[in-house]
Amino acid sequence: MKTSAFVYPWDVTGDPEAPDRIAALGVHQATLASAYHSTRALTPRHPRHRIVTAEHAAVYYPADDRWTGRELRPHPAGDWAPGDAYGEAAEALRGAGLDVHTWVILAHNSRLGAEHPDTSVVNAYGDRYPWAPCIAQPATRAYLADLA
Repeated sequence: MKTSAFVYPWDVTGDPEAPDRIAALGVHQATLASAYHSTRALTPRHPRHRIVTAEHAAVYYPADDRWTGRELRPHPAGDWAPGDAYGEAAEALRGAGLDVHTWVILAHNSRLGAEHPDTSVVNAYGDRYPWAPCIAQPATRAYLADLA
């Protein structure tokens, strides 16, 4: 059986011991977040921070040209995962002998719902769920497919 640990880039970047510590768990791969929603996460063993607050949904890598001129596009992370945090963490994890797989959150994005309310799910009573992109909408579906 192949086992994996789910990790965020901020679990690894800035902590030179993290890749070996994760590998020592006996897992064979790391499933690394590359696009995620807002969260507050604990990092109790990290030498520089104990809590990370990801303020909005973001990608943890530099977005490429496919997003140029598009209304719906991912936002880069703030200081919680700057630049190519995904790439840096993936390289460090591979250096510890782990296979790296990606973890993408698609249909949970409160920032998208705040900026583009018409992209959100609406329930049978007319209530909008601003954190839930409506995958039935072609523009939203195209955005999510490209994000994946």
